[in-house]
Amino acid sequence: MKKMIEYLDDVHRLEESKKMPYITFAERYGMEKGIERGIEQGMDIVAKKMLLEGVEIAFIAKMTELSPAHIQKLQQTAEPIQ
Repeated sequence: MKKMIEYLDDVHRLEESKKMPYITFAERYGMEKGIERGIEQGMDIVAKKMLLEGVEIAFIAKMTELSPAHIQKLQQTAEPIQ
């Protein structure tokens, strides 16, 4: 009987250690959108740095996959980076 209880305790601990937290659709969607926005912001930063170094807009567009129009908008707000 004691071995059976120990076995059940072991099974319960194993099951608890394998549980994954439940993520709702809304949480997953929000996380994905947040990641996408973070990547976009990163590309904006890279493009601004390239603009400040004098790199041509066409090359920046090719490397970052940002549109030339978007890069031109970034160019208007690009400030020297400390």
